[in-house]
Amino acid sequence: MNDTADRLRKIAAELGERFYERGDVVRTLITTVLAGQPRSCWARPVPRSPSWRAS
Repeated sequence: MNDTADRLRKIAAELGERFYERGDVVRTLITTVLAGQPRSCWARPVPRSPSWRAS
């Protein structure tokens, strides 16, 4: 295989592990960066605990 392709696979795998359940988004963003096209990603907000609110 190509060295560059192997590097990109490793990067995608590492980012996919860091961003839980976002592997498909990581792959899409890598593809759009390589293609030179803009991309916006919208995801569900992360739920916050009730203790987050200031009293």
